[in-house]
Amino acid sequence: MDICLGDWEEKGEVNHEMAIYKWDATYFMTEKEIKALPEERRQPLKVPPISFDLSKSERVTINKADLKVQELQAE
Repeated sequence: MDICLGDWEEKGEVNHEMAIYKWDATYFMTEKEIKALPEERRQPLKVPPISFDLSKSERVTINKADLKVQELQAE
């Protein structure tokens, strides 16, 4: 996924410095508040989170009738 700002033929570029996984509550804190935090909570993540492997996922479909049967069996 990328962002296009004008020329649709130009290949988009993802700005990893602005990546949301690097932002945390410390972005909105003062230096004094940051120094009061424990060391392990001061630094934002350095690597992006890993996504699930969706090629191994399966679709689950539930309708109201199935839910009602499960509810009655639970009683």
